[in-house]
Amino acid sequence: MTLSIFPDGVENPANLARLADAARLLGGACSGSIDGRLIAIENAPGARAIYGRPPLRHRATIAVGNERRGLSRRTLGLAEETLEIPTQSRTVTTLNVAAAAAVAGWYVLRGSAPQAQAVRPELRRPSLFVVGHDHVEVGSSLRSAAAFGFRDVLLDDRGAGWFGGSAGTRREARAAARR
Repeated sequence: MTLSIFPDGVENPANLARLADAARLLGGACSGSIDGRLIAIENAPGARAIYGRPPLRHRATIAVGNERRGLSRRTLGLAEETLEIPTQSRTVTTLNVAAAAAVAGWYVLRGSAPQAQAVRPELRRPSLFVVGHDHVEVGSSLRSAAAFGFRDVLLDDRGAGWFGGSAGTRREARAAARR
C-alpha cells in the first residue's frame, strides 16, 4: 500500500518542500495528482477524528489544504472520507500543513485504536523544548505545541524570531504561530 500527499492550494515553497519530506518519511510522494482513494484532512462539519480507524489497505492520497483557506470545495467533494486531527486547545485548532500531513499520514497508514480521553491531560504532558534556526518554522512548532495542549514550552531562540532580530523577523515568527 502507498500513501500520497496532495497539496491543495499550498503555495509556499517551504511548505511544499516540507510536504515532500513528510511524503518521503511515509514512503510515498507529494504530487499534484490523486492516486487511489482520496482522504481529505480538514476541520470540516462531519469530519471524523483521525484516531480509531483501521490501517490503510489500498493505495490512497491524503489531501491537505492551504493553512488559511483549507481544502477547496472541489477537493472536499471528491473525497471519499474526511478526517480531522483533534486538538486540545480551543483557540489553536490548526497545524502547519506539513505537520498536519505527517500526523495524518502516520495514522492513516498505521491505523489506531480509539483514543482514550485522559482526565486533565495537560498534567500528563512533559515540557517541550523547541529549537530551530528558521524563525517561521519555530513559530509553526509553537502553534503545534499549543494545539496539542503543551503548557510548558522551552524555546531556544537561535533564529532570533522572538527575543531578538529585526521587527520584520519577529512579525513573521509570530504570524506563523498564530495561523
